[in-house]
Amino acid sequence: MARAAKHPMFPRRIDDQIKDLHTKLYYLIEPAVMLRLKIPATVAEELTATKVAVDTAYAKKQDADNRTKLDTIALHEALGEAHKVFRRYLHYYVKYNRAAMPGDFEALYMPVPGRRSSLPAPSDTPGIRSVKSDNWAVTVIFFDAKSNRRAKPDGVRGLEVYYKLDGGEPDGIEQLTAHAIATASPLRLQFEMEDRFKKVYLAFRWLGTRGDYGPWSDLYKVNVSQ
Repeated sequence: MARAAKHPMFPRRIDDQIKDLHTKLYYLIEPAVMLRLKIPATVAEELTATKVAVDTAYAKKQDADNRTKLDTIALHEALGEAHKVFRRYLHYYVKYNRAAMPGDFEALYMPVPGRRSSLPAPSDTPGIRSVKSDNWAVTVIFFDAKSNRRAKPDGVRGLEVYYKLDGGEPDGIEQLTAHAIATASPLRLQFEMEDRFKKVYLAFRWLGTRGDYGPWSDLYKVNVSQ
């Protein structure tokens, strides 16, 4: 059964937290689960990387002959970062996802939400006021095109973007493989110095509070600038 609300997502003991991260990760990266919950490969990679960082810090902490107080601090920091990353994606791809089933919450030791939003799925494309680049980053200012307010429409969890760096102009959204979500404007995508002058192709849609998706925007493109 799912944990009670007083233990919302992660156990208290360190050893249990390590096991819990392994359990959650291996469940989320099952191909069938990723497909059903629409979890991108980039998210699976990020979750795996945080789990590896925790395992590395835990191994040093367990080395009684060589460990120091800094190793204990490093483990707590790695766990804190892992919990932050896991919590973010568990909310996006499980808690607010209409495709999530009771078995998902049980397998992931998550409390089942007592009530789902009755708001309709997003039906409009996001308003994109500007897509600009400086300091090797792309900044996107978005808004509710229907109300013309710099806010999210009712029933919207955030703005989802799929994008592609460099290469030719994509023929369709499926060729945009990188992914990010922003819950408030502006959205910021950080690139590297060596990406200067490369072109970024982007498409946007609203992500509903129940895991629904709105229609895609037009394709945008911008050069990474210093």
